[in-house]
Amino acid sequence: MKKIKDLKKATGNKNPEIVFPTYNRTSIFRLILIFITFTFGFYIQSAACTISPNTGNFCVGIPYTFTISGTLPGDNIIWATSSIPNSQVTPNGSTSATIIFNSSISFYVIAFVSNAAGNTSCTTATFNVGQMPDPTITSSSQVACQGYGHSDDGQASPLIIEEPCTKVCEGSSVTYNAIGLGGSTFNWTVSGGHFFPGGATTATGSSVMVIWDNTIGVGYIQVQEISTGGCSKTIDQCIERIEKPHAEFLTGLTIGANGCYSSCLNQTIQFTDISTPNSTTFGTYVSNLT
Repeated sequence: MKKIKDLKKATGNKNPEIVFPTYNRTSIFRLILIFITFTFGFYIQSAACTISPNTGNFCVGIPYTFTISGTLPGDNIIWATSSIPNSQVTPNGSTSATIIFNSSISFYVIAFVSNAAGNTSCTTATFNVGQMPDPTITSSSQVACQGYGHSDDGQASPLIIEEPCTKVCEGSSVTYNAIGLGGSTFNWTVSGGHFFPGGATTATGSSVMVIWDNTIGVGYIQVQEISTGGCSKTIDQCIERIEKPHAEFLTGLTIGANGCYSSCLNQTIQFTDISTPNSTTFGTYVSNLT
């Protein structure tokens, strides 16, 4: 009241008009925004965030990059999965993370987003992580100069390839088997030979027969295993085609008219190996024919 009396005295007006300021909706919004800015820091609520990829085929042990969109610079983002003990999460800056799944179970990826205005989160769809295959090639062939292992059941056959280059005879036919996860499919490729029947250099199935070229040299056989979960792994084995042995020997005896060697009773006969590629004297024989 004192201020009104002072106003009357200053203006000489016994009934001065007091005008209050008016504000439209835009002005009110600006005032609220200024209040929030000074109180909490500038923030506009982010749109709903999304993570990509949202679904797909994933395999154990393979690193995958997930990216988030719909956030603002400065947002605090924490990445996780639905099974933290069975995954490895490595953030890549503010909007992506590399995740390795360690178990073939169901997962989903989640990102927690927070800032001064509050918290939100977004998740992917739930997906199954498939077991990573680890195929083994076994062989039906055995060469004397080749080292071999054993199958898991301790049996000598099938023989598991161990050396960097497995030796086979030129022109030989060898059956190869792929051992992997149940239900897997197998794709084969060969170099230095062809599959039988058909003569192609590609084939499918858990067991294939290869006819190797009739020349010495180096090639390979390769198999890709694709599991029921869509995970795949490819291995290949170096193959060395060695000269096929040609067995032949000398005795010093004379071949008779009937095409057979003739010897005397109790005659000592020495056999000399002239086989190729290796030749050596390998024994004697005493004829005791009666």
